[in-house]
Amino acid sequence: MKRRAFLVGGLAAPALLRRAAAADAPLPERVLGRTGLTVSALGFGCTDVRDAALYPRAVDLGVTCFLLNHDAKRQNPAAAAALRPFRGRIVVGCLTNARASSAAMRQELDAFLAMSGFGHVDLWYFVTPTPSLRETFVEAFTEARRAGKARFAAITTHGLPNHIEALVAPGSPIDAVMLVHNFTSSPEVSAQVDRLHAAGLAVTPMKPMAGNFTTEKTGEADTQHAAALRWLVADARVSSVPTVMTSLAQVEANATAVRTAFSKEDEAVLAAWKPRVSERFCRDCGTCAGICPRGIAVPGLVRAAMYAEGYGDLDRARREMAAIPAGRRGPACRDCRECAVRCPGGVDVRARVERALALA
Repeated sequence: MKRRAFLVGGLAAPALLRRAAAADAPLPERVLGRTGLTVSALGFGCTDVRDAALYPRAVDLGVTCFLLNHDAKRQNPAAAAALRPFRGRIVVGCLTNARASSAAMRQELDAFLAMSGFGHVDLWYFVTPTPSLRETFVEAFTEARRAGKARFAAITTHGLPNHIEALVAPGSPIDAVMLVHNFTSSPEVSAQVDRLHAAGLAVTPMKPMAGNFTTEKTGEADTQHAAALRWLVADARVSSVPTVMTSLAQVEANATAVRTAFSKEDEAVLAAWKPRVSERFCRDCGTCAGICPRGIAVPGLVRAAMYAEGYGDLDRARREMAAIPAGRRGPACRDCRECAVRCPGGVDVRARVERALALA
């Protein structure tokens, strides 16, 4: 038996004992930065989860933070209907991607509120804005807050360095930030999280499972997921972890996972898993954009491979591929003897691009 397998396997028994002891403990709670809202450390990302039975069970288990989508193509009426009876007990965040104008953003929010019947949203997230669009969103949010439709403004971003100075400035209207953060995060990302937290902003992580590149051994993927989730919950700078959960078993398992403290056993699991993740997981940092001498759209192709192989979402992978102009997908990539693109996160770019091209 390999030393790494022995180490992880030998630590499994104490982990089972800890999970059993934590089964009846309440979910840990956090304060969402300067909003003052108290939420469960485990959140629920609801955008594409249509099974209405999952939501009441999550509430029963103590989950109080739910993230939905305004986009007309990705609204989730089933989730809204299931959560409506609990509206007074939960914190609702919603994502908007309308980019035409402040009025278009408000219209999308109005459409979501009409569909959901929620009356207002607690956190209104704007998805990956440019600095100028962030200001347009602030204008829309100011009007929405005045009308009682949104309480706090938030953004998601893959390009935090473009925003961080404005976000941490005194008087910033943005109260929460969602960024890529997980057990593979670099020291640079951690330093950015430090600054956000010190300024009082709520921090919520995207891609908490680092692309979901788990191993295929029975039971090992569950152990890896639980360790990654506990790693984030152990980070006092993280307010809540909005996790996509698609089955009752997954809801139960994640609730159990966060009731247990992050441990040496978890460290060993993540240390063993990290090499597999690092060569596959795209952090959407944008460093590889425009580097390929043949003009291949490397970021889109690497993302497509991640959605196909990690998340098992072939539809999303093919949408990523379809968004790339035909002349920038290949096959020119196959003519290179050595890839000119070097990922700072350690992704094997050539292998990922070849995986994406195999989807076509």
